[in-house]
Amino acid sequence: FLAKRVGYLTCNLCLNRDHELMLLLINTLQRDLNSPNHLDICAALTSVSRLVNSEMVPAVFPTMMKLLGHQQEYVRKKAIMALHRLQKVAPEQMETHEARQAIRKCVCDPDPSVMA
Repeated sequence: FLAKRVGYLTCNLCLNRDHELMLLLINTLQRDLNSPNHLDICAALTSVSRLVNSEMVPAVFPTMMKLLGHQQEYVRKKAIMALHRLQKVAPEQMETHEARQAIRKCVCDPDPSVMA
């Protein structure tokens, strides 16, 4: 996990949204967003918030919607924060009824840290 975390940190610091390596990074992000390890998921969500551009939103959006129902409250919180960032990058993706319902559900989450 440490090597993966250092890799994501390096990407967050050295790459911008339009860097040519982003196309290679998207596959790693998708794999980590589907990981059973919540630490991998959180590292990927942090990078999604920082690096994903409007062309890459369709690749990560469905997985992020699933993460809104994750068992770990920290993952749900990171997912809602990442979706908020994606809404600023590509607002047309957030206009679906499913997205609105999922966000409303998170606002009513039983864990107060998710709502904050």
